[in-house]
Amino acid sequence: MSTDTILPPGRRGSGRPGVMLSTRVLGALAALAMLAALVFSPRAAAADTNAAGLVVRHGDGRLVYVYVEFTEPELTGMELLTRSGLATEVTTFSGLGSAVCSLDGEGCPSDDCFCQSDDNPSYYWQYLSLTPDGTWNLEMNGPDNRTVRDGDVDGWSWAADDPQLPAISIDEIARLNGVDGQGAGDGAEPRVLAVEVDPSGQVTTRTAQPEEDDGSMPTTYLAFGALLIAAAGVAMVTVLRRRRSGSQA
Repeated sequence: MSTDTILPPGRRGSGRPGVMLSTRVLGALAALAMLAALVFSPRAAAADTNAAGLVVRHGDGRLVYVYVEFTEPELTGMELLTRSGLATEVTTFSGLGSAVCSLDGEGCPSDDCFCQSDDNPSYYWQYLSLTPDGTWNLEMNGPDNRTVRDGDVDGWSWAADDPQLPAISIDEIARLNGVDGQGAGDGAEPRVLAVEVDPSGQVTTRTAQPEEDDGSMPTTYLAFGALLIAAAGVAMVTVLRRRRSGSQA
């Protein structure tokens, strides 16, 4: 005895399976759109804002304190320096990563990175990180190999011997820059703030100029949009094919 389902008169080829499929597909696309809104929205991205500090000591004793917020779990030391907005010239050594030649208008050109290394005294940009006990540790592996996390402080000093960097916490750098507590909050964009302190103690606000957003849509948005369009196209083709097969039955 056959177990095939027999449609009642007037029901064969009605196209209802196609309607049900299209409804399911549209529901799935709507769910994907809601998920994308949660994952890719600026408010969600800025929900967990971290902050790191940067201390730069010039040869004349000027100190620049930069407060950098970021939404990633961690950065490299070079990424932190780049986001600080301070003008930087670097050169890359094979297998060793990047070396900073000039920082904030002081140093050497990238084609002669250690132009004062033969002088006496020998000046160059020393790279250090602040340890939890408040001492500075010389980073021998360079900024590309340094991992910066929330609350960390990096230091750069144009010096020949003693870097003479002050021990200062991320909270103190935040207060110098007028930040009351860490984190942008309320979906705001991560902040980059900087002040300069001259040898006499005079504090001057600096305008940090990190890499500008060119206004283009992020790649993640474009990729997700393409995925939605492709899924909708596949759904439409599937529905049309089912309807045609139903009408020919």
